[in-house]
Amino acid sequence: MQHPCSQLDYEKIANTFGLAISGQSEHWDKDMIRLHPEMANAIDEEADEIISSCVDRDMIDEYIESDDPRAKDLIMKWCQIRRHEVQEKMENIPLENGYVRAHRIISCKPGDIRNPLGIFWSHDFKNWPDPTTPWGTNLKGKKTVVIEALVPIEAVNWEYSAMALMSWLLGDCESELRLYQNSPITVEKAWYLESGEKIEMPQLKWRS
Repeated sequence: MQHPCSQLDYEKIANTFGLAISGQSEHWDKDMIRLHPEMANAIDEEADEIISSCVDRDMIDEYIESDDPRAKDLIMKWCQIRRHEVQEKMENIPLENGYVRAHRIISCKPGDIRNPLGIFWSHDFKNWPDPTTPWGTNLKGKKTVVIEALVPIEAVNWEYSAMALMSWLLGDCESELRLYQNSPITVEKAWYLESGEKIEMPQLKWRS
């Protein structure tokens, strides 16, 4: 079976992402903005991190601000380099008989896991070094939960997933696998990140 990521237009993905981050078009991630409007303000932070990456890659001698006239071209150039890294990673996502093994990482109070589980997932979650999610401040009794599920490949928005992987911000938060809303998924197991304690998930028709 041909891998779904082998058919993506990575040049187009890089251009769409770069134009948004450099302020030349609207935000690429409409799902994120709809569900988390506060993330619309993260574009400047994203641009700053990309420019810092350009310094690390010796693409520019010193850091410049994102509103510098040189920043737009620099970000677009970075995106064209980054797209090759994204393509390699996307095309190597393991498939299991038409499914991808995915993880959802959330902070919630015990017993508060709800169906549907959401659209922001990861395909390569490993043992997170921090016992809470990166955004897990002021948890107030909430714990970080990891849910592992088998997701049909047709339930994944592969183009959006590739753009999310382009993103320093979203990739850092392990949310680079983007599912279509309300898609059927098969939950395999769940556990608390800090303790490793298993969570008994109800036998439901789980959806994204």
